[in-house]
Amino acid sequence: MFLAGISSGLKFGVYPAKITFNGTAGEKICEKVFLNSDRETGVSVEDHWNSVESRKIQDYELNSSYLGIIESYDKNFKVNGTSAVNICFEAKNVGVYYGALIFNAENGYASVGVWTTVNVKERENLFGISGNAINNFGKNVLSPNGLFVISFVLEVIVLLFLFKLVKKKREKNSELEKNSENEL
Repeated sequence: MFLAGISSGLKFGVYPAKITFNGTAGEKICEKVFLNSDRETGVSVEDHWNSVESRKIQDYELNSSYLGIIESYDKNFKVNGTSAVNICFEAKNVGVYYGALIFNAENGYASVGVWTTVNVKERENLFGISGNAINNFGKNVLSPNGLFVISFVLEVIVLLFLFKLVKKKREKNSELEKNSENEL
């Protein structure tokens, strides 16, 4: 937990000190951050980003829109005691993004931060196959995903063939039954 206090006597903190958001491209990913203040104070929130992980705040010079990240959280609010704040991000592209959430107390009394990592993976379809596996089907058929697709398609073809065979057999049996009834 980061805790800042200055001569004004304001005690202002945030936890956890580091948070990871895991999700898929286009998914809104949310986590809670907890703020603590010994008295009611206004808070403003800003986020800064970097393409690599660093513990130097001056390295975080990128904004979320440059990286294709949509942030969704209250930018200004009041806190008194301990309060939970819901922080959400949505990234358009697959990747790992490194950020710093800065919580500023009103009048510049104190600022505290949370290191953030947004880990965005590729979205999987209904069968657990990623879009990349389908796009690269002809290029990498022997990959585990490629073999899964081939196996699935072959199983469907075999099932269709068996259903057709059973249907023909039933038709033949019903035709034989009709002929035997007509002979009687």
